[in-house]
Amino acid sequence: MKDYRPDIDGLRAVAVLPVLLFHAGVPGFSGGFVGVDVFFVISGFLITGIIARDVDAGRFSILRFYERRFRRLLAALFTVLAVTTVLAFPVLSPAQMEQHGEQLVATSLFSSNLYFSQMEDYFAPAAEELLLLHTWSLAVEEQFYLFFPLALIALGARSRVRTPLFVAVFFGSLGLAEYGAHASPSLAFYMLPTRAWELLTGSLLALGLVPRFESRGAREATAWLGLAAIGASVVLYSGKTPFPGLSACLPVLGAGALIHAGSSGTTSAGELLSRRSPVFIGQISYSLYLWHWPLLLLARFYVDGGLTPPSPVGQAAALLLSFPLSIASWKWVEGPFRTAAASRGRVFGASFAGSAAVAVIGVVLWRLDGVPARWPAESIASTPPMKCFKQDDERAACRLGESGHPTVALWGDSHAHAMMPAFQRLASTQGWSGVTRFKNGCPPLAGVWREGKEDCRAFNDAVLDELAASDSIQTVIVAGRWTATSEETRPEKPDEAELQHLQDGGPVDGRTAFRQGLARTVHRLTGAGKRVILVGTAPEQTWRVPEVVALHNRFGRRPPEVVRADVEARNHDVDAVLTELDAEAGVDVVRLYPLFCPTDTCEVAVEGHPLYSDAYHVSVYGSEEFLASKLASMLDLSN
Repeated sequence: MKDYRPDIDGLRAVAVLPVLLFHAGVPGFSGGFVGVDVFFVISGFLITGIIARDVDAGRFSILRFYERRFRRLLAALFTVLAVTTVLAFPVLSPAQMEQHGEQLVATSLFSSNLYFSQMEDYFAPAAEELLLLHTWSLAVEEQFYLFFPLALIALGARSRVRTPLFVAVFFGSLGLAEYGAHASPSLAFYMLPTRAWELLTGSLLALGLVPRFESRGAREATAWLGLAAIGASVVLYSGKTPFPGLSACLPVLGAGALIHAGSSGTTSAGELLSRRSPVFIGQISYSLYLWHWPLLLLARFYVDGGLTPPSPVGQAAALLLSFPLSIASWKWVEGPFRTAAASRGRVFGASFAGSAAVAVIGVVLWRLDGVPARWPAESIASTPPMKCFKQDDERAACRLGESGHPTVALWGDSHAHAMMPAFQRLASTQGWSGVTRFKNGCPPLAGVWREGKEDCRAFNDAVLDELAASDSIQTVIVAGRWTATSEETRPEKPDEAELQHLQDGGPVDGRTAFRQGLARTVHRLTGAGKRVILVGTAPEQTWRVPEVVALHNRFGRRPPEVVRADVEARNHDVDAVLTELDAEAGVDVVRLYPLFCPTDTCEVAVEGHPLYSDAYHVSVYGSEEFLASKLASMLDLSN
């Protein structure tokens, strides 16, 4: 194997550019995330080659190996972390800054993949709020290189089990990835056991498992097929593709084919990749990967005021800026630290000191709750305490108003929960007692559930049985995120469909699920003699209201205008169902969007107080102060 192969640097360019364009939302690159998989193959090939040669020659040093890794990775990483944190401090909300602190700690320990794999909380930040999300791949690589060199040393150069063992691990990891891509997508995406086979693809090539090609024709065909496989996955794959299971074989084996063809001799594809431009992009690819993601996200705050989706102008500016920063980082940070005439002790000392400093800063931001003093107090929206959520079968709940037997029940998903302060105030002022029943992601639709949320059916059935059998409860307030159910999309992600809806008999479209499920809920309750109050959904935004309002005020801008006609259009089918049910005896309907949209536009904040805690959940202030006053003149639940 040659000491330096320019075609592999060119392949790095093929890996990094689709990642950048995918993250920027450029059409035609919906599968650009596969560039990370190509990087894994390259890394496995190059580093295994270095380790194996030294191990086989009896001169491998684990300390020298990690010294090279630290020189290669850490200076640029620490620089990006420092600059990102400084730029994030003025514009991230306290909650976002607190999360950033946690990410800094995880990144400093090369365990950010573990951190992100566990972020399944319903209210966890979206990807566009996690400035260090891209560091998960660095963590996977470093975890791999904790074990792999030791395995090579233990097995030795002439071990007969070395190749069979690595092949067995390869197929075991691939099988686990295929299973996990369907059973637990988040874990499968981020964790080493489901990614190890990708690194091992390069490793097995470096260890000489695949015979070299003798003919130029075989090399040419293999190289161009490999390049086509990577290109096809970039264009054809999307966020809906199960990954990283068997579908990842296309880019992974494609990268392996290109590398192996080049190992056997020259190819026209390799010559193309060896040209000056792709080689240069490949040389700066590590810095480019580090810089581009936080710049794209920060542009949403500095250019677009926190709006989602971001503007093409902001994303283009961020991508353009990432190139000169990456060149500077490669030339004046990566290079000097890699070649510095420093002892191994100094390299290790500087590396551990840098990691410790990053961790300390992260802990400070985390423990100080994101430093809320940076923001006006009224701009920090909150949600009610999470204790009222139902995550099990016990159905412990919050009480509303007076003590004694409850006469009112508030039932629904997280949107009903967000409105709890309004009904708490009504209960106190009108003198009645109530109880709540909540489960996030579970709109109160009888006999309907979403794929992956089968527990919603059991929960809703149990609540219906309980409320129908109650002698004291006379009124049931039913609330949920009806529009997302009916339309099967979220306005902040219009191209991403919600989970498929199911009911007895099989799949059903969202509008049918909403209409039939809500009718079953209402008829079961009215049949038990209950008064039913159906509460509509608050206008959904495409951006996080607290942060956007605060940022626009800080930079002297007007918040984006929300047009009532757009809200009415999205709620059209939901309104039709609510109107039908409103005509039935014992049913009343309260539509929320007219309360938020008294004119041709809709209110998102009052006197600096956000009416939402995110893009669609009503904040405590929006519920307790704004919504309660509106509902007080519409509802009397004292009888």
